Amino acid sequence: MALYTVSAGNVALAADLNQLVNLLNGTTTDTQVTVANRIRAQLTGATAASGYVGGNASGAPTSGTFATGDEVINQDGSIWVCTAGGTQGTWKKHGYLDATAGDIVALASAAAAGSSGFAADASHVHPWTFLAVLANANTFTALQTFSQGQSSTTGSFSGRLTTTSFTAPGGSSFPASPNTNDHFYRTDIQLEFYYDGTRWLSVELFPTTIAIQSATTVATSVFSAIPTIPSSGGSDIWLVDAVIDCLVVTTNNGSNYWQFDLQKTTLTNTQTEIVTITTTQSDTVNDWASHKTAVNALLSNGTTYYTLFLNVTKPLGSPGQLFYAGYVTYRLVAT
Repeated sequence: MALYTVSAGNVALAADLNQLVNLLNGTTTDTQVTVANRIRAQLTGATAASGYVGGNASGAPTSGTFATGDEVINQDGSIWVCTAGGTQGTWKKHGYLDATAGDIVALASAAAAGSSGFAADASHVHPWTFLAVLANANTFTALQTFSQGQSSTTGSFSGRLTTTSFTAPGGSSFPASPNTNDHFYRTDIQLEFYYDGTRWLSVELFPTTIAIQSATTVATSVFSAIPTIPSSGGSDIWLVDAVIDCLVVTTNNGSNYWQFDLQKTTLTNTQTEIVTITTTQSDTVNDWASHKTAVNALLSNGTTYYTLFLNVTKPLGSPGQLFYAGYVTYRLVAT
């Protein structure tokens, strides 16, 4: 004879299930399986209130009274847990993402990157209204693409930052305590500068040219004045490179050659050596040769110098006639 019978279409009551368990276990003490129409189980380490209360076609319950910990398993495969009991209750979905609006949780306006506990579908793009602030000192290692400009605090980007437009911070004076490679637009000078770790240098690289000249085999030096460098509101000039293109006719070797020295002069016409650019001793006779030398020096550096000179000399022997031209590149220094 059956211990317990439920006819098709009827609902088993909580008390009946309790009685069935007691009969099967042969116990006289109630073994609580259901409480207030909830199927529950408790094991050591998991004793907080929790119970299966039924299901819907989809979504969280929109009517009825529920307790914290109640669970609903729906026909669409979603699972909902009541996080705050009461009429209708407050529900949170878990188990999987299906790219519906309920799965996409926008970041709080002040949330630091990576701090949110929510996930979104792979194709989801967060609205810009929730990304107004990029938290300070966050590092973005992947390719980051932004379609709109946003105000942000200083951040570190170790990958590529792709933007449709970018505006460097700017003003009439540089910020205090800059970091190496910081950029700043000086509105009073109308140039963008970057900090090289010691000084602010213009992003733009300026050239000043040496028109083609010639020198004969006379024993005296030949001075070529390099055009005056405009200050453009800067405090000094940072000389970057010096380039000489030259050709020696007939005689040129290790015993007969020309030398090019870059010099600067003060108001009282005192010349100071900056760097030896090159000599012609390794050049092939009647062939043009190009020589480039890194200068990396300040023009004034505390003393006012007014112009640059190219000093062409014959340090040894009697080389043939010389033809030469060149240029010096520089960046503006500002404070």
